[in-house]
Order: sequence, then structure tokens, then C-alpha cells
Amino acid sequence: MYRAFLLVDAIGRLRHLMDWDELIDEYSPKYQKYNKVVNELVVQQFSELIPVRPTREQLSLHVLRTIFARIATYWYGPPEVADITYMAQIQGHRHILDPEVVPGETPQEIKDKQLNYAANANYFDYKIGRKLADGSFHPVGDQGIKLGQPGVTRLRAFPAPVPTEGPEETTPTRKGKGKAKKESASEWAPVTVRRHTREWYRELSQGAKARGSRQSEVDDAFLRTLLTQYVVSGQADAAVFTASPLSLDLAEMPEPTRDLFRQAMAMSGATDLFSFLLAAAEPEAQRLLHQEQRHTARSYETVATKALDTRDPGARQELYRRAVFSIMAYNQEHQLSERWYLSDRALQSLAGGRKDFIKQYKETHAEEIEAHHRALSIQEGFNRKPGKPQIQDLIALPNEPEAFPWGRSSSPSN
Repeated sequence: MYRAFLLVDAIGRLRHLMDWDELIDEYSPKYQKYNKVVNELVVQQFSELIPVRPTREQLSLHVLRTIFARIATYWYGPPEVADITYMAQIQGHRHILDPEVVPGETPQEIKDKQLNYAANANYFDYKIGRKLADGSFHPVGDQGIKLGQPGVTRLRAFPAPVPTEGPEETTPTRKGKGKAKKESASEWAPVTVRRHTREWYRELSQGAKARGSRQSEVDDAFLRTLLTQYVVSGQADAAVFTASPLSLDLAEMPEPTRDLFRQAMAMSGATDLFSFLLAAAEPEAQRLLHQEQRHTARSYETVATKALDTRDPGARQELYRRAVFSIMAYNQEHQLSERWYLSDRALQSLAGGRKDFIKQYKETHAEEIEAHHRALSIQEGFNRKPGKPQIQDLIALPNEPEAFPWGRSSSPSN
């Protein structure tokens, strides 16, 4: 998400660069020309981030309006405002909020008309969800999670509820002056926990969600269930137990081993056995992790190129490795004017994927790539070639892993 003033400034500059009147008619040649380019950029930039709807072949610019509205509602939509109402307001869809009413229409007919307008706006094609342990997503009903943060204000169209007037409670201060803060008029109150705790709680409570209820109501009902079980089990009356650090004196081990640990802990400055064991085990944990990562990287070398086109970061890095090798091999076999500069766009056009993954690979192999450019005198402007050929039309990635030197060495021998 970008700051709004940046987008407003960009639109202002764009209006000065081209004749905006020619784009009013969506059937005009210029409108169709720019619309095609914009939709191609949407597909290129967002295909890895936004899933395509089952009824569509690819993403389009209108999909981004839906995504924007959903994120904005999740962040800033007041919980007491219906999501469709908030999305219609921020996108300027007046007929959803205030439909044209024909005399004699019933309230239900007016409501149906609003829903028809909303359906045309594709408001419900996407929803905010939480990824579960099995990889699926569970929709969440939260709204306005950033309301109340510094710098965040409500839209004037949806002012905060005015608290009901009542007698003002005061508490005496040191000098008998001053007034106590008013209690919130809302019956809802926040509970602050760690993010991982909240995600665990939400995952456990997903089965308790009643149809049509908000996430806050689900959380409240599930928490009440937990508290009831806690009280019924008698744990609420149990004494508070504070776990002590792992004791070296109580652990079962030979006495020489115990003395060895005492000396080592004194030398390391550790105050308890658990902290000492964690510090001592960290190098071994890192070794095992790096060993597994190297094993995983070697396994990608034997995979077909088409099978690497996944969201797996490791597979992506192997895919870009093959793309870079193919471009370098092509450059070495062709004359200067036909060579390609290894830019982010060139790699994305040839192998696909997100630019942040491409940048990650290029940063890791920056010296190798720059050495290739210097050796063959390749400059950034080389990719702007006469006739504007596309790199994917000239260079193909072999699908067989044996087509690459490391793939041949990793394949099993006969």
C-alpha cells in the first residue's frame, strides 16, 4: 500500500502528459490501447500475489479495486459499519449507498437493487483470510484493526458513535479536584496478547464460528467457553505455580558430568542450566539447518524446469539460476548487438515470478553477473533492440535438468 498523496501526485503528472479527454470514451482506440497495457502490467506484477478467480482466465485492473476495498475495510472500516457500505463509500459507488428509487418500491426491492449494484462492483470476489496449518485459508470478519493508531482518523461519512449522556463520575484527586476519565460507552474491550498467541487462539476457535456472526463475537464466545472450563476444572482455585529453571542438582547424571557442567557454566557466565544448554546447542542447530538447506538445494537441481515454477522460494532460486545460465550462454554465442543485459525485467520475462525473488538471487550472485557484463561489454541499454524483440522469443529454458552442468553432475549414473 502506498501513501495516498503519492498516487494523487502521480495522477496529476499523468494528466499533464496526455490528453485525458481522449480516454473518457472506453471504446475509443486510445482507451483500448492504454487499457491493454495496464492490464498486461497487472498480470505481470500481481499474478504471484493475487489468485485468479475461477470464472476468469487472468487478472485485470478491476480486480485491484476489489483488493484495495477489502484491505481498506480490514484496516480502517469501523466495525459497526457494514463492509459493503464502507467499500461503496470509499470507491464512490453512489448507487449502492443511495440507489435510484422508483415510487412504490418496497424496502426489500430497494435492498435487492443495492445488492445488484454491489455484485457488479465485484465486492465479494475476494475476502481477507488467515492461513491455516494445512495451507487453506479461513475468512476473518475483522474490520478497522488500525483504527485508533496514531495518524489514523475515521471517514467523515462514518463518525464515531456519540456516547449516551449520563451523570459524570468523578474521583477525588489529591487536592479534591479533577474528574475521572469517562468509561467507554462500548461493551467491547480489547485484550492484548502476542501475535502468535492470537493466531493460535483464532485457529482453535474457527470451529466455533456461528453463521453470520462477526469475528469479535466468535472470539468472545470461545473465550467464555475456555474460562468456564477453566473454572469448572478447579484450576482457578489452584495455587499459582512458578516453574523454576532446570536444576543441575536435580538432574540425573554421573557426578563427574555434573562437575563438568558446573565448571563450564561458571566459565560461560550462564546463570542456569537451561540457558547454558541453549547456547551450547545453537551451533549444532545451525549446522543441521544448513545441512538440510544444502540437501534441499541439491534436490532442486534434478527437478524439471517446468516443475520449478512454484511459490517455493528454493525452487524459484534454482529457476533463476537456470535462466541466468541460459542468458549468459546465449550472450557468449551472439554478437554484441544481440546480447541481453541481465535486468530484473529480462529475468522476469524469461522465468516469471516476483521481482523480490529475482532481486534476492541477483544480490547473491552480483559479482558473477557483473563479471559477465564486463567481459562481454554489455550495457543496460542493450535490451532496447530494433524491432523490440522479446527475450522469451529468442531464449528458451531447457526443461531437462541434464541440460545444465550441475544437473548432469547431480543425476544418477548408470
